[in-house]
Amino acid sequence: IRFYFLEKVLAPIAITQREIQRNYQERRADFHQPERFSLRMIFFDPDKEGREKARQRALEAMDRIRQGAEFDALITEYSDIDEPNRTKEFGPYRPKEGLLAPIEKAALALQVGEVSEIIEHDKGFHIIKLTQRTEAYDPPLEEVRDEIYQRLLQRKIELAEEQIEQSQGEELEIQRNYHILGLPITATNDVVLRIADEVMTYGDYLDMLRQGNYASEEEFARGFHRRYREMLYLALARREGYVERAEVQERVGLQMDRELTFA
Repeated sequence: IRFYFLEKVLAPIAITQREIQRNYQERRADFHQPERFSLRMIFFDPDKEGREKARQRALEAMDRIRQGAEFDALITEYSDIDEPNRTKEFGPYRPKEGLLAPIEKAALALQVGEVSEIIEHDKGFHIIKLTQRTEAYDPPLEEVRDEIYQRLLQRKIELAEEQIEQSQGEELEIQRNYHILGLPITATNDVVLRIADEVMTYGDYLDMLRQGNYASEEEFARGFHRRYREMLYLALARREGYVERAEVQERVGLQMDRELTFA
């Protein structure tokens, strides 16, 4: 599979500096790094003791800050945020990323290390300290060149694979029976996918699902597509005699030796 991929798919692909530069110019906004900021906060919860008592506690804490009290010590003493989040640094946030508007407005008016006045809003009262701030930034081409290269490479690989399937698919008699994945009862030997002599059964599909530790449906879909490509490459490599090639035999032998040594 690897030899076939390297020779038939990867080797013919070329990515020029002009393509990279054009992609950078066309998609420059994709690389923009927006302003980010982080903060620590003291929250006074009116649901805990009533709004007026929460306000008085906020005023008391604010007086102590003005007198030089350590902000982090006051977090532990006053904040109604549950542990373990009480003393953590919140962020980094981007503007308009979901932080309460009054808190965001106050944060963006501070310099790093400064403490806000009392911020009052529907949910209660906050006092915040800005801990980090990074200005908006447009990275130059050199910083994102590798990212652009990998993006272009992946797209060209996908196009090459599509062309291979279109040109070889009919001869390989690719059979897709994806509908059985939605049936309530399916035998483990039912064929989900067949490419020439390469077969994925429903049992293989279940094994892939159980063993993959996929974090999301999208991640599993990518894993399934990788398995499809492997079957396609293997069918084509066998048909074109890759199995008999000396360098392939050597690589297979080395891999088997490694697996036996590991076992």
